[in-house]
Formats: sequence, C-alpha cells, structure tokens
Amino acid sequence: VDGNFYKIIRWSAYNFEWFASLYKTHSIFEKALLTCAHRPPGIVQSTLLFGYFEVAVQMPFIAGECCAGNLPGWVFPPLLRVLAWLTAHGLLYEDLKPDNVMVHEGEVFLVDYEDLRETKGGEDGARVAWELITKSFPALRQQHYHVWHSDFVGCVKDHKCSA
Repeated sequence: VDGNFYKIIRWSAYNFEWFASLYKTHSIFEKALLTCAHRPPGIVQSTLLFGYFEVAVQMPFIAGECCAGNLPGWVFPPLLRVLAWLTAHGLLYEDLKPDNVMVHEGEVFLVDYEDLRETKGGEDGARVAWELITKSFPALRQQHYHVWHSDFVGCVKDHKCSA
C-alpha cells in the first residue's frame, strides 16, 4: 500500500520464546545496519512494529522476481555475500529457500528476516552457516563449490565494519 510489505504474526503463549528471540536477533540486525559501512546491496532493512497481540515485520516491497525452484548460478555470489555479512554479525539466516531470494533489476535480495538466529561469528559461525547453505541449496555442491566456500569463509573472517 505505502511501498512496504507487511507480515503480521500473532502473539500466543506457544510462541512467546520465538518472539523474544525475534526481538533479540532483530536488535542485533538493526545495530549492524546502523554501524556497518560495508553492507552488501542485497540486505533488506526491516522494522518490527509491535501491537498488543501481534507484531508486524515491515520491509520495503521489492517488485522483482522470486527465484522459486532452482537458483541460477549467477545468483549465488551476491547471495553468499549477504549471508556472509549476516554471519559476520553473529546472525544465522535459517529460512534459506529459493522463495526468499528476489531479483530486481539485476540485483539479488534476501527477504524474510524473521527467522534469524544468534550464532557465533568467525570460523565457527561460518562453518554452521555454510552447512545450512549447502543443505538448502544442493546446487552449490556441484558448481564452483570450493571457490565459493573459501570466498564465503574469507568474507566472514575478514569482514570489517566501522562503528
């Protein structure tokens, strides 16, 4: 309606811990967005709007194509830069699937940030993230696997942000 996409999630006694985790990881995400000058273009800023019995995740609407099905090979390098950036900031993106990868005007975006989980940074975080990435996208095991793996680990390890 206003150029934004809203995802409404209802509160309940059964998902309170998930909401607490959502708030904590989103706070880490927002701090990284504010303090890091080296943000990859595929990061979509989102805002949490809390109501009495619900929370809305607000993000800009991206009028692009969803990469449902198999991802084309050219999508992986920019997608891996986004995932490396998140991992370097101690966040693990757990909802990896082609439906959450959007392409708009040749730019690759990762959307749907409510399933972030706090994780270790550095090599441990990179290992955990890489296992999740290759499980979610088996095609990575077939094409340029070792190059992309070393680029991903290097990106996480060498990531520098200016506060």
